[in-house]
Amino acid sequence: LGEELFNYHEGSAVIADIVPGGLEAFQSLEGGEKACRRKQAIETIRRTSIETGKIAVVTGHFMFYSEQGALETVLTESDLEVFTHILYLDESANVVWQRRQQDTQKYRVELPVRAIQQWVEAERTSLRQLCYDHSILFCLVRSENVAGIKRLLLDFQKHDEIYNLSVAMDSLDASLRFSHTNSIDTFLVLDGDRTLTAGDTGDM
Repeated sequence: LGEELFNYHEGSAVIADIVPGGLEAFQSLEGGEKACRRKQAIETIRRTSIETGKIAVVTGHFMFYSEQGALETVLTESDLEVFTHILYLDESANVVWQRRQQDTQKYRVELPVRAIQQWVEAERTSLRQLCYDHSILFCLVRSENVAGIKRLLLDFQKHDEIYNLSVAMDSLDASLRFSHTNSIDTFLVLDGDRTLTAGDTGDM
């Protein structure tokens, strides 16, 4: 993708940069202070995106498994206010388990495949609902589909509100031109963002 259109950020790396002492110091903070630092991180990313005029591509986590065996959500309200699209890396529990076993650089809580499966399902369900509630486009992707992920990112960069409106207007203009040169008795227009009722249909 290059760096002409995009800025790339790894969430934990941004946190490490803004917290004196890095990630190790961050891990020792209380929950409220951690949330504050996470808010600072996404604000830093947002500000960089505005200043450079580039799309921010951010990698990060939604939930962690705590030492006590509970799932902890680390996505913040600030994240939900900034993000417009979320691609969820939808890997099988077996693949995640294998990768955790192969990662010798980082300590991880030992988890069986079944627990990882429950973790994945909880993330998918909760994240999909949060995205719906905050008008964020949510999409499941596979890591092996690199070409598909690239296409999505390029599409996100191109299709802003102005572009989408122009496409809709062009389609409407084309339909009207067609109606002028062809004999049409009925022209059906659907207001697609609401549920149709009997009153919407009129006399057809």
